[in-house]
Amino acid sequence: WYTGISYHFPAPVPFRKLQFTVQSRDFSFVVVRMVDETGQTHQQRAYFRNDGKWQNLTLKPLKWSPTSWGGAGDGKWHGKLKSLMFLAEGIALVDKTAGQGSLYFNKISIETP
Repeated sequence: WYTGISYHFPAPVPFRKLQFTVQSRDFSFVVVRMVDETGQTHQQRAYFRNDGKWQNLTLKPLKWSPTSWGGAGDGKWHGKLKSLMFLAEGIALVDKTAGQGSLYFNKISIETP
């Protein structure tokens, strides 16, 4: 079980890295999905301290993704970024019995080459 936010770019964009700030006392990581130019989805976890303080995180496109599907289907990053998703998953909750939590984002940016 999860919820998320996503953005699908009107046209694919070249990028070097994704930067964002995150804050939570309830979650220990956020799942980030990035879709490359072939339509292949690459997924990774971005871990952070769940101390309620804002933290800066940076992710680069993986040369090879352990978790990927669709598109080229080879786990390798191809070309530009088409879509970006952030997922708050129940498995990332510090207290899974609570069944809910808050996860805040700010300053989401894409650095281009």
